[in-house]
Amino acid sequence: MKSLSTLAAVSIAAFACVAVPLTSLRAEEASSGKKESAEVKAKEKSEAENKEGKEEAGEQEININDAPAAVRSAIEKEIGAEGKLTKLVKEVDEGKEAFEADFMKQGVECSVEVAPDGAVVEIEKKVSVESLPPAVKSALKKEIGEAKVKEALAVTMHLYEFEVEDGGKIKEVKVDPLGNVEVEDESANKAEDEEKEKAEMKAEKKASSEKNEKAEEKH
Repeated sequence: MKSLSTLAAVSIAAFACVAVPLTSLRAEEASSGKKESAEVKAKEKSEAENKEGKEEAGEQEININDAPAAVRSAIEKEIGAEGKLTKLVKEVDEGKEAFEADFMKQGVECSVEVAPDGAVVEIEKKVSVESLPPAVKSALKKEIGEAKVKEALAVTMHLYEFEVEDGGKIKEVKVDPLGNVEVEDESANKAEDEEKEKAEMKAEKKASSEKNEKAEEKH
């Protein structure tokens, strides 16, 4: 028969064998918890940085009730009864304020940009390449070859166009509802077109002359 001291030693040894894996498991759980906590913190930090980045870039997501009445009216008119607003952003670019609303209409993703006074600046509607007019598809194919189209949009821009005479030169001035201005010198364009036409005529004349010379050599 074993002595009490021997039994006690055996019991202590058995308890020690069981206690080791329990301690290890708790350490692993603690390590896993720390890892998950770190991942959550990293995700929250990333989301916060993205939000700050957008705000720094002059974009701020707002509720439609916080938009000016004229802006709300223009957006609601564009969306219509069958559409649904998904996002509204207030933008400030070079001191010019605008509002861009993303919405779904008849299952299609759309967006509208509106000036503070309610004037519509631009409307975008997602389209499929297959639905494009033949001339557009042909020109696109020629330009991009086998490249893949990631997104196609039908864009309607609202502009005011003016023809201006300045010092004998004709200029075309375009202004959008946000006050952005684009100026084209029609006189310069005309001169460029004339030079291009002359070059093309010269090339055609040279080609014709060379063709005639070859024909004469054969005879």
